Amino acid sequence: MRKASLASKALPLVCLVVAFAASLTLSLIRDRRFINTLPRLVKGYRNESQIAVQILSSVLSMAQVLIVCSLFNFAARIKLFESAASIGNLSFWSALSIPRFDTSLPSSRLLFVTLTLALGTGLGALWTGSLTPLPSTAFRDDGKVPVPFFNSSITRTMYPRHKDGAIITECGVRPVQDPRGSNYPQLDNCIVINKLGNLIMTASTATNVTSPRQHPKLDNSTWTYRGRSYGKGSSAGLLGPVNTTEKSADEGFSYQESGYSTSASCHNQANAIFPFKKYYTGGGGQLNLWSSQVVMLDSGNVSIPPFYAASSVSDGVNSKPFGYFAWTAISDKGAYYIATSAQQVSWSENLNHILCTIEFTPMTFQTTVSKVNQSITVTPMERIDNFNQTGNIKDAIIWDLDLFSRSSSLSVTYTPLYYAISNNMQAAKTAYKVSDDVAWELSLQDAIVEVADDLLTYQGILAVGRNESVSQPVQRQFAAIKIGQTEYHFALLVINIFLCTIYLYEASRTRYWKHLPDFNFLDIKALTLAALGPEKSNESAAIASPSPPSSRRDEKDSTKLVAFYDEKSRPRLRYVRAPREHQRTTSADQHSVLPPRDHGSSRDNDFAMEDHENMDLSDMHSKPLLADSRVV
Repeated sequence: MRKASLASKALPLVCLVVAFAASLTLSLIRDRRFINTLPRLVKGYRNESQIAVQILSSVLSMAQVLIVCSLFNFAARIKLFESAASIGNLSFWSALSIPRFDTSLPSSRLLFVTLTLALGTGLGALWTGSLTPLPSTAFRDDGKVPVPFFNSSITRTMYPRHKDGAIITECGVRPVQDPRGSNYPQLDNCIVINKLGNLIMTASTATNVTSPRQHPKLDNSTWTYRGRSYGKGSSAGLLGPVNTTEKSADEGFSYQESGYSTSASCHNQANAIFPFKKYYTGGGGQLNLWSSQVVMLDSGNVSIPPFYAASSVSDGVNSKPFGYFAWTAISDKGAYYIATSAQQVSWSENLNHILCTIEFTPMTFQTTVSKVNQSITVTPMERIDNFNQTGNIKDAIIWDLDLFSRSSSLSVTYTPLYYAISNNMQAAKTAYKVSDDVAWELSLQDAIVEVADDLLTYQGILAVGRNESVSQPVQRQFAAIKIGQTEYHFALLVINIFLCTIYLYEASRTRYWKHLPDFNFLDIKALTLAALGPEKSNESAAIASPSPPSSRRDEKDSTKLVAFYDEKSRPRLRYVRAPREHQRTTSADQHSVLPPRDHGSSRDNDFAMEDHENMDLSDMHSKPLLADSRVV
């Protein structure tokens, strides 16, 4: 018997190695993010990349299907030369070796063939999901970014309150020049005076109801904070990462910096004494100035210096007293307070007798800067030891708040801060689901926190602008591509491991298909030559199939196909019909009905022996012949 060549047996192994190597490689690079070249190619040639993925998926899935079909085919070819096979088995083997939907098969075998057909489609989908380039984000630890360093040169305020609490009318605007030569926006030390409207807007939108608050950065309104700023993100819009090695344009960066998380707790002080004393009347008797020396009986020995309010004699419409509202921020022995006072039975009485305690908690923050939408997100990380032992930065914020109180409270016709808190009160009432009285306190509480955050941010901006900063490691963010989805990678790897196991088992069982004949019954040319003989091959096209016998099912069940090699080592096929009494015999018994091999007889070249009418060429030519799954 002529045996199959080594090359024909090696093809499934080559396909197995290729498929397994591809799935293993995809699994190993599942966490890899590609930047630079690949994202540009995918973005610039999106249609072409999709076509390439489909081609690769088809090739790799075909390789896996070929492995399965080859195992069926090899087993069937060996089986065909070991024992007789029924036409039904040959049809089943054929449908498995070349997956096709054969309706003549029994329902149980047809279901198995259907699953084999679905295998190719399913594998193609898995390979497509594993090879499709997906947009992702890559992070690289690359470079450093400057963050503010609050040293001892910062006094308790950049513009100290004048003697006796006089109102500051000038604050000496001074642009900050960076010694590194960078082009900064025009910065000045007069944040409260020059950004008063921004701070009022912050107070009026301090409470978020349904989504994180978004608000502009004070020095550059094109940048937006998402959520609380916590006084961080000073470098955004000023300086990006420096000393970087990756020259590709990044989409953003993130870093950690130390800072303060500001919190406030506001409560109405029922026993507080807020005596207001009129000390000036001007404008033809239309303007009153008031001073108040507050004594907080409920809060211990808190020293609160005098603070001031202004009011008009009438509202200009109904000649009713306009009333007054005033507040102040103080630092007392390491404690920080805000006190408010308002005239009773007036529009501002809701904010009368409120004392707020302010706390600064040192923490580490994660600052994430997005260059794509120019946004800044700050996330608290963990509490740390106090990094500013002198307390000068906290004192500066309190003095800024005090200047803000006098700038926003003293107005002849209106009080901007009161209206800001009033607008925010409705949001606080909705967000916290509390009564009006409590909502006023919470509204003031949120406003203080957000304004303090803005002031901390600007102090950091000034420090960076003065080059009073330290460098922090930065993690840059790039637009990247990842190859496929991890679930598909592992699914294909498991499938290929299973195929390797089956392949090795079959190779071991058959000693690498040692007795595999070179005759392949799926090759129509080889099948024709084997059935008719070389001398009749040219006439094969003219042979007509005879009419099937009356009992076709019985004929098929009792007819077996025998494959053998003649005296010249040419493959031959014969139909052999078993006697009636032996139709139910086993396959082993069926060997006994095979005729003796008479190599000298010219009838060996015939497709049938005595019973030429037993040939069923139409059935054989209409169905490719494949291997029985039982021998795999």
